[in-house]
Amino acid sequence: MGTDKSRLVLNGESFVERIAAELATVTSNVTVVGKETNSTAALQHVPDIFPKWGALGGVHTALASCETDWCLIVACDFPFVTAELFARLASLREGRRYTSTALFPLSN
Repeated sequence: MGTDKSRLVLNGESFVERIAAELATVTSNVTVVGKETNSTAALQHVPDIFPKWGALGGVHTALASCETDWCLIVACDFPFVTAELFARLASLREGRRYTSTALFPLSN
């Protein structure tokens, strides 16, 4: 696409702001990986460890900087994710004590 998707705006909100608002319903800690922008200045940021690696670098940075037992990673180009989806994913981890787990939604 050639555009910084984190800066795309829908109904007056950046994609990142929309996603962060939905995440805030299931967690008190929302962190953006990458450069701070005007629309994300109110959020916690961590710089990409490998800035030229794209999405894989972002996932690596998110996992490397995570200080909790669980981490929910969302790409910045999914502006229509919902609090219900995040709550459902979070509920799937309850009672699980794996060293690594990946949960993701599938649709038909």
